[in-house]
Amino acid sequence: MAGLFGKIDSRADFFRALGDATALCKRLIARLPQEATLKSVLAQLEAIAVWTDHGRTPTLAERKSLDLSLRMYRAYETSPDVEIDELSTSSAGVHNYVDAWPSDAVAADPDNHKYL
Repeated sequence: MAGLFGKIDSRADFFRALGDATALCKRLIARLPQEATLKSVLAQLEAIAVWTDHGRTPTLAERKSLDLSLRMYRAYETSPDVEIDELSTSSAGVHNYVDAWPSDAVAADPDNHKYL
């Protein structure tokens, strides 16, 4: 596990984490259809998928437009729901990764929080 990115140690890990977070968010929305926070998080995860499709690097403006981890924290900080907690953790890793857009070496460095 690498510092700021949780379980994401490479670009391949990032794409797996993005897909997993998106699938989990969709399951949560099916169970909790009135949750506006989850809908916003899903929209941002889907935007990230578009921005990174075919090896594209998201622009700085795109990367800085994200607030999914903050939304999850504000809305669900004390939630006892295990899946909500899982999404909060995974979306924070995805968000941090996109925000920094690191090389694999930086992503895998467990001390990356010291210099990013």
